[in-house]
Amino acid sequence: MPDNSHAIDKIVCTNAGKRFVFEWVIRDFNFSFHRNKCYGIRGANGSGKSTLLKLLSGHSTPSKGTISFFKNETEINISGVYESITFCAPYIELIEEMTVSELLKFHHGLRPFSNHANMLEVLKDLPFKGLADKRIGELSSGMKQRIKLMLAILTDTSVILLDEPGSNLDQSGKKWFEDLLRIHMQDKIVIIASNEEDDLRLVESIISMEDYKKA
Repeated sequence: MPDNSHAIDKIVCTNAGKRFVFEWVIRDFNFSFHRNKCYGIRGANGSGKSTLLKLLSGHSTPSKGTISFFKNETEINISGVYESITFCAPYIELIEEMTVSELLKFHHGLRPFSNHANMLEVLKDLPFKGLADKRIGELSSGMKQRIKLMLAILTDTSVILLDEPGSNLDQSGKKWFEDLLRIHMQDKIVIIASNEEDDLRLVESIISMEDYKKA
């Protein structure tokens, strides 16, 4: 199981910015994210929504400023942060040669689910007969997105980062995502980057990337 000492209840961004070569995508981002809240990030294409999520996940580092992670006002060493964060995005690929059941078992061995039995029940309820034995590469883009969302939401972590979670989902899929997140978002920091209203129904606070536009 994850080391509870690495559970995150606050993320503090101080003058955080990201530059690619000479172009600033995000400048002077100052914000604090708190446990048990769901945040939305909006902005035009290229405004830095995905870049911000990558910074918050540790996949990328700020070009200036800092991003700090805390539990009970004590800063967590960056080496332990990854244990408490899950990240779902259209550009993150699944292992297509694995079956769904193999993928879940592999993932659970590295990043345990909060409740493995519950994960299996959620999988069983998906509208696809014999899904567990299907290879990831045989699934539709919508079903792959559902699997990605399950991995992100049902893993035992304290921070959930979702980039365009409604990608490739029809209306029933979007309703399924909303219901799943609502049940499992308690006591977590949830951050959703999207301009789609269906993705943001559970959001309590909106951050506009236009406020941190590149100069």
